Amino acid sequence: MHTATRIALQWLPTIRKQNPTAHLCGCGLYAPLNETHLRFAGFSTILGPEFEAELSQLADALASGNSTNGSGHGDLRLPRLPFEIPDRAGYPL
Repeated sequence: MHTATRIALQWLPTIRKQNPTAHLCGCGLYAPLNETHLRFAGFSTILGPEFEAELSQLADALASGNSTNGSGHGDLRLPRLPFEIPDRAGYPL
């Protein structure tokens, strides 16, 4: 199990104590691989790599009061968000 997943599960009792109704979302490369563990622990949403667009949609849905319980890694095409390339003019090669 990936270190981040192990740490998340270790802190989960503390998080639940502070906010028992928090919507837990696991995201990243290893989240889908650990979906069974995360769901059993109470995570509501599991997002795979390149999760930015789905995480944004989840935040919008939760902010508008729409509870979602999903898995965002069903589409293996993994759409990418356009990121602006920083200007590195003047930096040494």
